[in-house]
Amino acid sequence: MKKIVDEKIEGYTTAAYKKITTYNMSRLNRLTIIIRNVGAAQTLKYKILTYANKETTDTNDAIEYVKETTLAVSTAWEEVISNTAYAKAELYIKDGDGKTNFSVSAVKQMEA
Repeated sequence: MKKIVDEKIEGYTTAAYKKITTYNMSRLNRLTIIIRNVGAAQTLKYKILTYANKETTDTNDAIEYVKETTLAVSTAWEEVISNTAYAKAELYIKDGDGKTNFSVSAVKQMEA
């Protein structure tokens, strides 16, 4: 199995959900996403949407793989998508109880 480590993504939350990144799931058998709330005072919320068609841009065609989840101040959480046939996954982040900063990193495990 070949591993590819993605670049780290850093940013600030907004009042409405913002798409942070899209992961192309073709030929992956595992995707590990690590979401960190690096702020010192506010929570953040995130969700992950998955799609059967990688060309789809309509979120009405999505499956909410991870429902809205709150991440506490100065903590990290790991989400794993594995052994699925999804075409793509999208990570969305927004304010929890106020604006905060975050970082996201991911490890993709490719098929041989």
